Amino acid sequence: MKPHKTAILYLLPLTLFSACMQMKYGWDVKTPEQLYSDCMTTFSDEVKCKEFVSKDAVKAKASESQYPELSEEERSKLQIRQDLKDRIQFKNKLFVKHLIGEPDEIQYVNNVHEDWIYRRPVSVYELGYAPDKEIRIRFQKGIVQKVNHKAPNKPTN
Repeated sequence: MKPHKTAILYLLPLTLFSACMQMKYGWDVKTPEQLYSDCMTTFSDEVKCKEFVSKDAVKAKASESQYPELSEEERSKLQIRQDLKDRIQFKNKLFVKHLIGEPDEIQYVNNVHEDWIYRRPVSVYELGYAPDKEIRIRFQKGIVQKVNHKAPNKPTN
């Protein structure tokens, strides 16, 4: 094979891979000023762009500042995250339902996997910390295979 053909054979997959990774993980977090300037270059409508940026700012503030205030009774029912994960690993649905309660949402991933999603406060990292945003329990044939969590934005209450 000629040298330039081998270089093409190596560079083409590398280029495609890097482009795919950039598309998958290359999301930029933009400031309101950047959003407004991008909107103006695209649409050239000042009213719509201001409305768009203000809606985006309201959504961002609402998502980061909305933590439920828990009573002492509710706070005492929260479980330590690692203890919860260790306790329910390889258990069945009935055990999980008895321990945590009904899930807020059930997602069927395929014929074999089922995800139970708890968005209400169920667990904390340690006592005194804010509750986790979400606990996702993956079942395979009715048995817990994986337990994932989304930690809160702010670490303590």
